[in-house]
Amino acid sequence: MRLIKLNSKSLESDILKFINFYLKKLVYKSHLLKKSSKIRLGIDQFLLDYSLRKRNTVVLKKNNFFDQLQFLQPGLIPVLLYRIAKNIIKDNLKNGKDLVILNRILCSVEIYLNSEIDIGFNIDHGYGSVIGSRSKIGKNFLMHSNCVVGHKLFSLNEKGPNILNNVTMCVNSTILGPVTVKNNYIVKPFEVYS
Repeated sequence: MRLIKLNSKSLESDILKFINFYLKKLVYKSHLLKKSSKIRLGIDQFLLDYSLRKRNTVVLKKNNFFDQLQFLQPGLIPVLLYRIAKNIIKDNLKNGKDLVILNRILCSVEIYLNSEIDIGFNIDHGYGSVIGSRSKIGKNFLMHSNCVVGHKLFSLNEKGPNILNNVTMCVNSTILGPVTVKNNYIVKPFEVYS
């Protein structure tokens, strides 16, 4: 199996068709996306995240990219939507919010756009997962299903968790409050790290 290098410019129009199709069908009064340098930057960041995955079991190939995106690797969609939304939110609040809503509806994943997530971000079957506001996440973060990164209290003053590099969250794990998770830590299934 030969890897074909995916180019963000050649994928941009296909990705926009994919996203705009679901925006029209699923998000009430949504605003459709148009080509822009910010969207291309989000796609580039997504492709970098994918290239840094530690457990690439399926090679992304250009000729069936969207089949893989939808069926073989469903954790790619929320990362793609987050990366694009994060880049366009400053210029177009409505489009960014529409992508957050689409992520909730399509993927059952909620990622607040005021969280900071470094490269190598990966979600593996992330259904029911949340990354709360003001969270700071380092490189090569891997999250499985039903994981929560968030706050202990409902307070606008509380900082979110600070997660360092190469951290993995196993199924049903939680990181709460203004804690720091060390490099290379594995949050075990059903563990509450606070």
